[in-house]
Amino acid sequence: MHCTIKDTCTENEFACCAMPQTCIHVSKRCDGHPDCADGEDENNCPSCARDEFACVKSEHCNPANKRCDGVAGDCEDGSNLDEIGCSKNTTCIGKFVCGTSRGGVSCVDLEMHCDGKKDCLNGEDEMNCSEFSGKKI
Repeated sequence: MHCTIKDTCTENEFACCAMPQTCIHVSKRCDGHPDCADGEDENNCPSCARDEFACVKSEHCNPANKRCDGVAGDCEDGSNLDEIGCSKNTTCIGKFVCGTSRGGVSCVDLEMHCDGKKDCLNGEDEMNCSEFSGKKI
């Protein structure tokens, strides 16, 4: 199948090639929720350690303390995804930020990220975890 939509997506959009073809914001890629008709936005996501967060556009991992630290551009890919969805208060700095839930943005301590228990409302703290991200014994 030819993906004609790729030519119309911006650099901060992901092309959903399955019909109906559409562009979604790159922040929806690898967020644990399929947004493309065939779920392709959740395929081939970077697996990061518990003390890292995924830069899905550049497909590399960054230290978790750079997520929501008030400094945009830590992913170095022009997306500024490291600051999207961050709380305006300082309670989430240095913590894993859960996606927007019924109560708004919430966060959990880094020790709860990739620990095998879903602490965020949508369970995103247990998504895209590498096999080496568990607690060290």
